[in-house]
Amino acid sequence: MPATEQTWWDMKVLHISFCVVAIVLFIATLVMLTADHNRPWKKYQRTFRALETWSASADVDAEDSRAFAAQTAELESSLAEVRRADLEPSLVSKFLVQAETVKEDAEAAAFAKEDVARLKDVSDSDERFRLRGDLLQRFEDIVNRSKFREDNSAGSLKLCKANLDKRRADYELAVSGEAAPSKQKELLLLADQERKKVKDATLAFQEANTHRKQLAGTLREITATEDAAAKNLASHRQSLALLKKTLSDRAPNLGKTVLELPVLDAFNGPLRVDQIWLPKLTLNNNFRDVARFDRCTTCHQGMDKSAAGSPSEPAYPEVANMEVVIPTPEKPPVFEEGESELQKMENVFGFQLASKGLFSEESPTISVVLPESPAAIAGLQSGDVITAVGGGRTSVRALAVTALLENVSWGSPLRLDIQRGVPQPYATHPRLDLFVSDSSPHSMKTFGCTICHQGQGSATSFKWSSHTPNTPKQSHVWHDEYGWFNNHHWIYPMLPERFEESSCLKCHHQVVDLEPSDRFPEPPAPKVVAGYHLIRQYGCYGCHEINGWSGPDQRVGPDLRLEPNYHEVAQAVAVDPGTQDMSKTFNGWVQDVVSSPDGNNARQRLREAIDADASLGDDAKLSDRTHVLSALLKTPETPGMFPKVGPSLRHVASKVGFDWLYAWLRNPMDFRPSTKMPRFFGLWEHLEGAGLEESERYEPLEIRSMIAYLTSSSQPFTYVAPYDGITASADATRGKKVVEVRGCLACHQHEDFPAAKSNHGPDLSRIGAKVASQPNGVRWLYSWLRNPAAYHPRTIMPNVLLEPVTHGDGSVSDPAADAVAYLLQSTEGWSPQDIPSASMSGDERTALEELAILYLESRFPSQKAEKVLRSGLPEGTIIRGDENVFVGLATAERDEVLLNYVGKKTIGKLACYSCHDIPGFEDAKPAGAALADWGRKDPSRIAFEQVVQFVMNDISHGGHHDDPHKGMMSSHGSSVADHSDADHADTDHGSEEHVSNNVVFEDDDTFATDLAYGVNDEHDHVSPESVDSDTGYFLEKLLAHEREGFLWQKLRRPRSYDYKKVENKSYNERYRMPQFPFDSKEREEVMTFVLGLVAEPPATEFVYHATPREKARLDGL
Repeated sequence: MPATEQTWWDMKVLHISFCVVAIVLFIATLVMLTADHNRPWKKYQRTFRALETWSASADVDAEDSRAFAAQTAELESSLAEVRRADLEPSLVSKFLVQAETVKEDAEAAAFAKEDVARLKDVSDSDERFRLRGDLLQRFEDIVNRSKFREDNSAGSLKLCKANLDKRRADYELAVSGEAAPSKQKELLLLADQERKKVKDATLAFQEANTHRKQLAGTLREITATEDAAAKNLASHRQSLALLKKTLSDRAPNLGKTVLELPVLDAFNGPLRVDQIWLPKLTLNNNFRDVARFDRCTTCHQGMDKSAAGSPSEPAYPEVANMEVVIPTPEKPPVFEEGESELQKMENVFGFQLASKGLFSEESPTISVVLPESPAAIAGLQSGDVITAVGGGRTSVRALAVTALLENVSWGSPLRLDIQRGVPQPYATHPRLDLFVSDSSPHSMKTFGCTICHQGQGSATSFKWSSHTPNTPKQSHVWHDEYGWFNNHHWIYPMLPERFEESSCLKCHHQVVDLEPSDRFPEPPAPKVVAGYHLIRQYGCYGCHEINGWSGPDQRVGPDLRLEPNYHEVAQAVAVDPGTQDMSKTFNGWVQDVVSSPDGNNARQRLREAIDADASLGDDAKLSDRTHVLSALLKTPETPGMFPKVGPSLRHVASKVGFDWLYAWLRNPMDFRPSTKMPRFFGLWEHLEGAGLEESERYEPLEIRSMIAYLTSSSQPFTYVAPYDGITASADATRGKKVVEVRGCLACHQHEDFPAAKSNHGPDLSRIGAKVASQPNGVRWLYSWLRNPAAYHPRTIMPNVLLEPVTHGDGSVSDPAADAVAYLLQSTEGWSPQDIPSASMSGDERTALEELAILYLESRFPSQKAEKVLRSGLPEGTIIRGDENVFVGLATAERDEVLLNYVGKKTIGKLACYSCHDIPGFEDAKPAGAALADWGRKDPSRIAFEQVVQFVMNDISHGGHHDDPHKGMMSSHGSSVADHSDADHADTDHGSEEHVSNNVVFEDDDTFATDLAYGVNDEHDHVSPESVDSDTGYFLEKLLAHEREGFLWQKLRRPRSYDYKKVENKSYNERYRMPQFPFDSKEREEVMTFVLGLVAEPPATEFVYHATPREKARLDGL
């Protein structure tokens, strides 16, 4: 084809298109540069730089005050006075004598003598000042000449030594080269000559050195007073010079401003991303551990800044509101004409207001506080913002000046409301002694930030850093100001302030090493430690095992597990009828394990003997149950260390009777309000209809059946016999003294001793009503006081050695009997109420059979279960488990068998064995979920059920209070607290007051829609902000189906997760966790500990390892 100039696309269109695209790209580039230039972290860095500059300027102003100028003048005057004073004649004479000892200085010394004589004759101060200076300069010249001669002598000595080394080397070379003896002798003679020169040069140097030191020392004595005055003046001026230099370094300048411009800021600009690289503190990212990068200090620039002169005091504490009272003059001050406002305020109160504020130019901010002034005495500091004067708001500087100088009741103290500190992200870490600083055990360079606080450390914007608000109000503020949202895709959100101590458990596995110590008297982590102690004291680990080991050598967190129950096994073996046919040695081993279960020798021999007996088959003497328990005598790789927290129930029939047991099981707090035992029955606040009727019908039978099993399985107890030779009868008055002086009040409380506050042991104010419920209760109490370990081998109660006491009249009393007499009177008027008859009614018998069939149907098909219930199992039937009680069931013992069967099943269902030693449950397993890594449990695996609906209904009826009786039912089935009282819905339980049931949300506020929840049309609108801040926070988490919300409600109302669920559950499938008497503070402490259980220890070098001495101390805590 012939060539043509025509193009496929029209060139004009192409030019226009290219122009449009170029313009769009140019605009996009400008937008990109603008967005990068205005990134939030750059704004924070500029603001922090301004804060640093303002602080330095305030320091300069505070230093460069009238007081500073006056002190400068005083020091200058002192120096001038010293320089005009006479020189000490004795020292001058001493100096001249020393100078004359050397010929070279004699002439200069003569001239100096003439100057000394002339100085004595001069009376004019200025002339004296000049002549004195000339004389000292002449002395200085003499010292300098002596130093010059000393240096020359040192040079000559070095040259002589070099020559000596050369001659010595020549001689040694001649020897090694086997030169002629004459030649060697000649060279040795030359070396000797050089050695003599070195000796002479050394003497000359030493003389010159001694002479110079004498002159210099004497001159220092002569000028000592002048030098001290000059040093004081220089030091005084240096403090201001350093502050000015700091101000100069911090203040913006042209170079910094230019480098902050777009594009140019890429060339080593002053604003940059700060990054801490932590390769060993890895982060699990999609099934792989990667190095952690923390960029938190990009915004938190002041995190590690300490106050001048104190490495642990924050330079910029977080903002807080406070009140100070400053005195005022008795009469209105009279100001001189022309005085500025600054001078007036400085004269009256002793402080100055800055020309512009820190974060708001118009805010009345204090820049200078004079020492020992009224302002300093009142506690005002530089940087304080005056928000109110005498109750009147002062939002701008002019209002504050007017209020301070004109609207004052002179002679009366003046109240100032101030705002101290700086907001985040400019504040310093509050505990520099513990964190961040290089001198702390957790320096920022080594640990970074997110290993403790969590969050997305690599982010440089607020909303992507995964901050977590501490209150609903804060979440709304963050959403409005920073675009914050709850990023569910980042599984390590930052811990809120209320739970920030949880992360301590990653490294501090013993927990007690976080207690206050000599090095850190202020508690490092009081909340998580309190939670640990609550879990330990209430025995939560009995049901919820917290295994701190993933292997015999790998510690992953705190370890709270029950210790091996060797003594329980041994006690069960002791009542085996077959032990009567065993040897005395065998029975001795049994008793050794009962009394000393920590010993290994007897336990291992006992296990071997039981295993040997089991191997005999039909000829075995011991029961199958004993053979099964043998495995529990084996030493585990990593045994637990914590005992069961409840008392032993192995001999309970010898201790208490039916009435007291029934009242106690029904509601422990009825007998002892301070008890640590949780409540299992009467928790019906979530029930209604058939589910409520079922609980009201079955729970009394469960209590009765538990009592039946506990008393029937109770092993015999040998009471301690009273002492012989006691002549005085038991006396309650003496008994009260025994309780007071024998250490009982170190662990127990009693109404007669209000000063006793320890709750280590139970309150004894009603102990008399307890032991009176059993005919042998008095004998048990006496035995318990005499020897607690006889009843419960693992008790922590000590034997206080209550031995007979001989009185002055010759009578002998038994202090244990006296204490029993006193404690029997301790009832506070309490007695069991509404206790049913010991014999069952027909309706109760029917309910008992219904309960029994529920358990039997879990073991047998329905038809067989009914047959077993009706007729039992045939004689000779071999069956394992609790159903073996139905073998050969006789009509006469039917009720007893059913009660024991249902009682044992109920005890197993409620896991009473987790806290108590109960016969028949030696091999029972923990009933609750393990908590070792619960702090990382995926919320999608947590069953929230219908609890949100229950909580919303509860709150709408004022049910968000912390009354431990709230929603519980009495024995009559009535609510202990009125569940329909909505008048309390506005009660404030948090640090902030929110009374906003009528909160107004915009229609397009999707964030508010996420938080709000309408119960139904009949109830008021409920949102996290309509209640107190603490409840609102947890409600917010519950609505979002997060771990914190689940755990809060689980501790608050554990059975509420059955709300609207019991209709589709059998009675025994309901939730079983009891109600613990935690208040809101204790609940949050427990949550802090549990949320810290993540089983994610860092590298070994970061885990806390105590020294042997410290470990011994911690083991004792």
